[in-house]
Amino acid sequence: MQRNLKQRTLLLIAYDMGLCTSRMTHGTDYAVPDKGTAIKECCVSMGIAETEVADKDFVTKLYTAISAAYPKKGDYNGDGEVNIKDATAIQKHIAGLE
Repeated sequence: MQRNLKQRTLLLIAYDMGLCTSRMTHGTDYAVPDKGTAIKECCVSMGIAETEVADKDFVTKLYTAISAAYPKKGDYNGDGEVNIKDATAIQKHIAGLE
């Protein structure tokens, strides 16, 4: 049950991000008929082989795609790293230099 909940949560986030158009429904019914459709749509959006099963490979790729869409905390300049460049950019912004 925990595994299905995690898969459903990832698919809900994927829906919110526009990776699929089939919305997973909330509730306790884990055999939602459009789960397979949502998985297939995510595969197409991510450019990977289509499947209707949320196996480990699919879940890993979906998690990676979702994680990439959200910047790291502290990554002010958006280069994917948190380092001194971010601190400098923040200081310049506060000082009104940028």
